Amino acid sequence: MRFFLFILLLFGVMIFFFLWQYVFSIYEVFYKTEPEYLYISGDAELKVESVPLNALGFRAPFRNSPFTYEWESGKELVEIVKDASAEGFLILKSTGRAGTAVLKVKGKFALLASIIEIRIAANLTDL
Repeated sequence: MRFFLFILLLFGVMIFFFLWQYVFSIYEVFYKTEPEYLYISGDAELKVESVPLNALGFRAPFRNSPFTYEWESGKELVEIVKDASAEGFLILKSTGRAGTAVLKVKGKFALLASIIEIRIAANLTDL
């Protein structure tokens, strides 16, 4: 009976370490923008989100990836609606002018900083 409990405990510890190392740990961060382009219309918003990846290539559950950012160019083309970079996302809105804004983001768990180009257009034909 003791041997069975020992094996069961050992198996449980192995499962815990596997889950921690491969499922819950963050191996890399990528950044996605939704939608791909920002339009000048009054209610259009763009969300920049940092997505933490685990060893299996999926989003790490129950984790977020805070980041810091700085504007390389085009800061006057967008306004920040919600700055939740500590939670891993940023919501932007156009100021009414077309162009390209360049955002440099550095995640807490990312190895290097990433450059995000945000194209702002009046309509689809301007892209």
